[in-house]
Amino acid sequence: MFLNTDTMLDKDVSAYTLSKRQFREWLQSSSRSILGVNVALEHFFGPGDDPTKFVSDVISNLVIGVPSIALTTGIQRRDFVYVDDVVDAIISILGHVEHGSDGYIEYEVGSGISVSVRDFVKMAREMSGSASTFLDFGAVPFRRNEPMDVRADVSRLRALGWSPRWSLRAALEETIRVEKLKLTRESQLEVACG
Repeated sequence: MFLNTDTMLDKDVSAYTLSKRQFREWLQSSSRSILGVNVALEHFFGPGDDPTKFVSDVISNLVIGVPSIALTTGIQRRDFVYVDDVVDAIISILGHVEHGSDGYIEYEVGSGISVSVRDFVKMAREMSGSASTFLDFGAVPFRRNEPMDVRADVSRLRALGWSPRWSLRAALEETIRVEKLKLTRESQLEVACG
């Protein structure tokens, strides 16, 4: 069995998404000899994530209180899902697949709810306490082939008994809390090191 973590974004968005699509096709073509489990992840986030990713970058900038954040118009909708729920989904999938068989199975992992990027960022600003940061919606153009509404179909996961445990608000709250704690620790370290 091979479990592949995939993306729900279209292959034409970037070289990264194209490589994900190509690997999925290879996995499908190998389905006569192995069980291919493709797990398409929606926009997952959480504490300690890659600082260059959208959510991490926005939260970090809000926590440090930058004067302005350049954004698209924010009308595109994404299915934001907390990393712990992604891990739970993968564990659930692994517990239900028939090991040793062949074939190909796909699952989509997300919350099943799409939220506009604009609303998401405004919620993050409110929860971070960074009311002075100007959200410059419209300053950044959309990516080529930007999808406007992405939402995971979680019906297959729900059939396994999985459902997200984290609301968007609770997940944002925890991510912001950890980011603030990290910033406090870094400041204390700087003071201690002089």
